[in-house]
Amino acid sequence: MWPKEDGSSTPAYRLLDLWFADYDAASAAVTTDEAGAFFPSVFTLGSGGVRIVFAEVEDTSGAPAAAGNLEASGSAPAGG
Repeated sequence: MWPKEDGSSTPAYRLLDLWFADYDAASAAVTTDEAGAFFPSVFTLGSGGVRIVFAEVEDTSGAPAAAGNLEASGSAPAGG
């Protein structure tokens, strides 16, 4: 992230987006063995603190909803 204009601390240094078809899929994903191994390491590496955020992306364009409308944080799908 770029430094803030007023010189204050940068609000985040790393973002990881995880997109899921819906809230239930995202909720199920965090209960897997892989998530059980991932989250403790994130909290160990994130010495300045870690925020885990679920956010729904609302499409107001009227276009049909695409798969992957739920994200962990940020604005782009993982791997894309």
